[in-house]
Amino acid sequence: MKDDPIMKEVLKKIAGIAQYCSLGIQNELVDICRQLITEKIADKVKSASFFTILVNEKTSISRQEQMAIGLRFLDSKTFQIREEFVEFAVVEDLRGESLGQFILIRIEKLGLDMKLCRGQGYPLAKYIECLAQSLSLVLTDRSKIHDIKHCMMIIRETVNFFHFSAKQSAVLKTYTKVNLKVVCETRWVERHDAI
Repeated sequence: MKDDPIMKEVLKKIAGIAQYCSLGIQNELVDICRQLITEKIADKVKSASFFTILVNEKTSISRQEQMAIGLRFLDSKTFQIREEFVEFAVVEDLRGESLGQFILIRIEKLGLDMKLCRGQGYPLAKYIECLAQSLSLVLTDRSKIHDIKHCMMIIRETVNFFHFSAKQSAVLKTYTKVNLKVVCETRWVERHDAI
Protein backbone atom coordinates (compact mmCIF):
# COMPACT_ATOMS: atom_id res chain seq x y z
CA MET A 1 0.00 0.00 0.00
CA LYS A 2 2.93 2.33 0.71
CA ASP A 3 4.20 2.04 -2.87
CA ASP A 4 0.83 2.60 -4.54
CA PRO A 5 0.69 6.25 -5.72
CA ILE A 6 -3.10 6.21 -6.13
CA MET A 7 -3.62 4.90 -2.60
CA LYS A 8 -1.16 7.50 -1.26
CA GLU A 9 -3.19 10.27 -2.92
CA VAL A 10 -6.49 8.89 -1.57
CA LEU A 11 -5.10 8.64 1.95
CA LYS A 12 -3.69 12.17 1.72
CA LYS A 13 -7.10 13.56 0.67
CA ILE A 14 -9.05 11.81 3.43
CA ALA A 15 -6.48 12.41 6.19
CA GLY A 16 -8.27 13.74 9.24
CA ILE A 17 -11.70 12.98 7.74
CA ALA A 18 -11.79 9.18 7.80
CA GLN A 19 -9.50 6.69 9.44
CA TYR A 20 -10.17 3.26 7.91
CA CYS A 21 -6.59 2.04 7.95
CA SER A 22 -6.26 0.58 11.43
CA LEU A 23 -6.18 -3.19 11.78
CA GLY A 24 -9.27 -3.15 14.00
CA ILE A 25 -11.32 -1.14 11.50
CA GLN A 26 -10.16 -3.31 8.59
CA ASN A 27 -11.13 -6.48 10.47
CA GLU A 28 -14.52 -4.96 11.31
CA LEU A 29 -15.13 -4.07 7.64
CA VAL A 30 -14.16 -7.59 6.55
CA ASP A 31 -16.52 -9.06 9.16
CA ILE A 32 -19.39 -6.83 7.99
CA CYS A 33 -18.78 -7.96 4.40
CA ARG A 34 -18.77 -11.60 5.58
CA GLN A 35 -22.09 -11.11 7.37
CA LEU A 36 -23.72 -9.45 4.35
CA ILE A 37 -22.51 -12.14 1.93
CA THR A 38 -23.60 -14.94 4.27
CA GLU A 39 -27.06 -13.33 4.66
CA LYS A 40 -27.43 -13.11 0.86
CA ILE A 41 -26.46 -16.78 0.49
CA ALA A 42 -28.91 -17.77 3.24
CA ASP A 43 -31.68 -15.82 1.50
CA LYS A 44 -31.01 -17.65 -1.77
CA VAL A 45 -31.05 -21.01 0.03
CA LYS A 46 -34.34 -20.08 1.74
CA SER A 47 -35.93 -19.39 -1.65
CA ALA A 48 -34.94 -22.91 -2.81
CA SER A 49 -37.19 -25.85 -1.98
CA PHE A 50 -34.42 -27.95 -0.46
CA PHE A 51 -30.73 -27.75 0.35
CA THR A 52 -27.81 -29.99 1.20
CA ILE A 53 -25.09 -29.33 3.76
CA LEU A 54 -21.53 -29.79 2.51
CA VAL A 55 -18.86 -30.24 5.16
CA ASN A 56 -15.16 -30.95 4.91
CA GLU A 57 -12.79 -31.22 7.84
CA LYS A 58 -9.02 -30.92 7.46
CA THR A 59 -5.99 -30.43 9.67
CA SER A 60 -4.30 -27.15 8.81
CA ILE A 61 -0.57 -26.63 8.48
CA SER A 62 -0.73 -25.06 11.97
CA ARG A 63 -2.16 -28.39 13.26
CA GLN A 64 -5.67 -27.07 13.89
CA GLU A 65 -8.75 -29.04 12.90
CA GLN A 66 -10.71 -26.81 10.55
CA MET A 67 -14.15 -27.33 9.09
CA ALA A 68 -15.46 -25.77 5.91
CA ILE A 69 -19.25 -25.58 5.66
CA GLY A 70 -21.02 -25.08 2.37
CA LEU A 71 -24.55 -25.38 1.00
CA ARG A 72 -25.81 -26.90 -2.24
CA PHE A 73 -29.17 -25.75 -3.57
CA LEU A 74 -31.14 -25.02 -6.70
CA ASP A 75 -31.05 -21.30 -7.49
CA SER A 76 -34.71 -20.32 -7.93
CA LYS A 77 -33.87 -17.59 -10.46
CA THR A 78 -31.34 -19.32 -12.73
CA PHE A 79 -32.44 -22.93 -12.09
CA GLN A 80 -28.78 -23.86 -11.72
CA ILE A 81 -27.41 -26.00 -8.91
CA ARG A 82 -25.21 -23.79 -6.74
CA GLU A 83 -22.61 -24.66 -4.15
CA GLU A 84 -21.78 -21.78 -1.85
CA PHE A 85 -19.14 -21.60 0.88
CA VAL A 86 -20.66 -20.36 4.13
CA GLU A 87 -18.10 -20.65 6.91
CA PHE A 88 -14.63 -21.82 7.79
CA ALA A 89 -14.19 -22.57 11.50
CA VAL A 90 -11.77 -24.23 13.90
CA VAL A 91 -13.29 -27.28 15.63
CA GLU A 92 -11.93 -28.72 18.85
CA ASP A 93 -14.07 -31.80 19.50
CA LEU A 94 -13.98 -34.28 16.61
CA ARG A 95 -16.56 -36.71 17.95
CA GLY A 96 -19.46 -37.23 15.55
CA GLU A 97 -22.06 -35.92 18.00
CA SER A 98 -20.06 -32.73 18.65
CA LEU A 99 -19.46 -32.11 14.94
CA GLY A 100 -23.16 -32.67 14.26
CA GLN A 101 -24.13 -30.15 16.94
CA PHE A 102 -21.58 -27.69 15.59
CA ILE A 103 -23.14 -27.93 12.11
CA LEU A 104 -26.73 -27.72 13.42
CA ILE A 105 -25.90 -24.54 15.38
CA ARG A 106 -24.38 -22.94 12.25
CA ILE A 107 -27.41 -23.87 10.12
CA GLU A 108 -29.76 -22.50 12.80
CA LYS A 109 -27.80 -19.21 12.87
CA LEU A 110 -28.42 -18.93 9.11
CA GLY A 111 -32.16 -19.25 9.77
CA LEU A 112 -32.48 -22.39 7.64
CA ASP A 113 -35.07 -25.10 8.31
CA MET A 114 -33.41 -28.50 8.80
CA LYS A 115 -36.65 -30.17 7.65
CA LEU A 116 -35.76 -28.91 4.17
CA CYS A 117 -32.25 -30.39 4.31
CA ARG A 118 -31.61 -33.30 1.96
CA GLY A 119 -28.17 -34.86 1.90
CA GLN A 120 -25.62 -36.86 3.83
CA GLY A 121 -25.65 -36.64 7.59
CA TYR A 122 -29.32 -35.77 8.17
CA PRO A 123 -31.69 -38.52 9.39
CA LEU A 124 -34.24 -37.92 6.61
CA ALA A 125 -31.56 -38.23 3.93
CA LYS A 126 -30.52 -41.44 2.24
CA TYR A 127 -26.80 -42.19 2.68
CA ILE A 128 -24.88 -42.13 -0.59
CA GLU A 129 -21.20 -43.03 -0.59
CA CYS A 130 -19.11 -40.28 -2.14
CA LEU A 131 -17.50 -42.08 -5.07
CA ALA A 132 -15.97 -38.86 -6.35
CA GLN A 133 -14.00 -38.53 -3.11
CA SER A 134 -12.84 -42.17 -3.35
CA LEU A 135 -11.77 -41.62 -6.95
CA SER A 136 -9.95 -38.44 -5.97
CA LEU A 137 -8.02 -40.27 -3.23
CA VAL A 138 -7.00 -43.09 -5.58
CA LEU A 139 -5.91 -40.69 -8.31
CA THR A 140 -4.01 -38.51 -5.86
CA ASP A 141 -2.11 -41.61 -4.75
CA ARG A 142 -1.41 -42.51 -8.39
CA SER A 143 -0.11 -39.00 -9.05
CA LYS A 144 3.04 -39.97 -7.18
CA ILE A 145 4.09 -41.85 -10.32
CA HIS A 146 6.81 -39.74 -11.97
CA ASP A 147 5.26 -39.54 -15.47
CA ILE A 148 1.83 -38.51 -14.16
CA LYS A 149 3.36 -35.96 -11.79
CA HIS A 150 5.49 -34.53 -14.63
CA CYS A 151 2.49 -34.30 -16.99
CA MET A 152 0.41 -32.46 -14.35
CA MET A 153 3.30 -30.05 -13.72
CA ILE A 154 3.52 -29.18 -17.45
CA ILE A 155 -0.25 -28.64 -17.64
CA ARG A 156 -0.21 -26.47 -14.50
CA GLU A 157 2.70 -24.33 -15.77
CA THR A 158 1.07 -23.90 -19.19
CA VAL A 159 -2.23 -22.79 -17.67
CA ASN A 160 -0.42 -20.43 -15.27
CA PHE A 161 1.58 -18.94 -18.17
CA PHE A 162 -1.63 -17.80 -19.86
CA HIS A 163 -3.82 -17.32 -16.78
CA PHE A 164 -1.59 -14.90 -14.85
CA SER A 165 -0.72 -12.62 -17.76
CA ALA A 166 -3.25 -10.45 -19.52
CA LYS A 167 -1.01 -10.19 -22.59
CA GLN A 168 -0.53 -13.95 -23.00
CA SER A 169 -4.22 -14.52 -22.31
CA ALA A 170 -5.15 -12.04 -25.06
CA VAL A 171 -2.80 -13.78 -27.53
CA LEU A 172 -4.32 -17.16 -26.67
CA LYS A 173 -7.83 -15.78 -27.29
CA THR A 174 -6.85 -14.74 -30.81
CA TYR A 175 -6.07 -18.38 -31.64
CA THR A 176 -8.73 -20.29 -29.71
CA LYS A 177 -11.99 -19.81 -27.85
CA VAL A 178 -10.94 -22.33 -25.19
CA ASN A 179 -10.96 -20.90 -21.68
CA LEU A 180 -8.14 -22.48 -19.67
CA LYS A 181 -8.99 -23.50 -16.11
CA VAL A 182 -6.53 -23.50 -13.22
CA VAL A 183 -5.53 -27.02 -12.15
CA CYS A 184 -6.98 -27.86 -8.72
CA GLU A 185 -4.34 -29.24 -6.38
CA THR A 186 -6.67 -31.32 -4.21
CA ARG A 187 -9.54 -32.53 -6.40
CA TRP A 188 -8.82 -34.81 -9.33
CA VAL A 189 -12.38 -34.48 -10.57
CA GLU A 190 -11.75 -30.76 -11.07
CA ARG A 191 -8.34 -31.45 -12.61
CA HIS A 192 -10.21 -33.29 -15.36
CA ASP A 193 -11.98 -30.02 -16.30
CA ALA A 194 -8.63 -28.20 -16.47
CA ILE A 195 -7.15 -30.82 -18.78
